Amino acid sequence: MNIYISQSLIKLLDKTECAEEVKHYLQGTKTKPSEAMLCGLYFEHYLIGGCRGGQVPTFKPLKNGAKPKAETDLIQLIDRSKEILEANNIEILEVQPEYKFDDVVGHLDAIGAIDGKKAIIDVKWTATREDDKWNGWGDATFKEDAHIQALHYTWVFYMATKEMLPFYFLVFGKGGWVKLIHIDINIDLLDRHEDKINETRQKLKAIIDSKFESEPNIAMCGACRYKNVCSKRSLKLKTEKIILL
Repeated sequence: MNIYISQSLIKLLDKTECAEEVKHYLQGTKTKPSEAMLCGLYFEHYLIGGCRGGQVPTFKPLKNGAKPKAETDLIQLIDRSKEILEANNIEILEVQPEYKFDDVVGHLDAIGAIDGKKAIIDVKWTATREDDKWNGWGDATFKEDAHIQALHYTWVFYMATKEMLPFYFLVFGKGGWVKLIHIDINIDLLDRHEDKINETRQKLKAIIDSKFESEPNIAMCGACRYKNVCSKRSLKLKTEKIILL
């Protein structure tokens, strides 16, 4: 199995204690997307002309054959968002490009241009409020996952092409709000991200060397996206011990 270190793998190994979850990820185990994920994929596909995986996201029609409200709302938002791209001189030049360097891969949403200047652009759709800084994009300084994604894509592109591009998140809210967020990245930050990549390699090697040994429990399995397809799913509780002083 050829394993490439992606931003998703880095984030997974930062969060999970379950080697079985990592195994499912590496094997590409398929899971049904949540409605929020489906909305995000649909929005991205029809806004910029493609989404990760190359498949066209589809909604199940209503019994009378009509489109569900979630889809019609997205269609209206996509039409308005295309006008916003044009009004702000944002161009999409390359959709879903893949860049590799050694055993590291980056699956970018787009290479584009903002006011004529080439940039990496990542498109996001969210159902959160514009001012939600805990679960949404109210303050991007709190979004560690987004920082990893920005650093990873910039690092891979730089290593593969020797070209340092600015990175932008283009965030569209379900409620109609839009944000263009520039993540300011320098060479020192890219060097630190390379350390993160090396750390991920070490974690992954340890998991593979253990032959994906894990002890699943309900805390691990409850929120795992593979819980409905994993043969090792467990309902066992992990006892927490409190020592009173």
